[in-house]
Amino acid sequence: MSIQAIREALSHIPGGSEARMRYGQGGRTQIFMIGDEEVEVGPEATAADIEAELERKKKD
Repeated sequence: MSIQAIREALSHIPGGSEARMRYGQGGRTQIFMIGDEEVEVGPEATAADIEAELERKKKD
């Protein structure tokens, strides 16, 4: 999934339309920066996975 597609899919979240991504763990994970939040997901993560991880992080 391209970063542009992720930005479009997460545009309803504050900062989602400006999401940035970098690789973590030697390229085995993706780290998304959305607004002031940062979440780490697997390489095949969808926008829904990223959003779920953001929600999970807020609960912790």
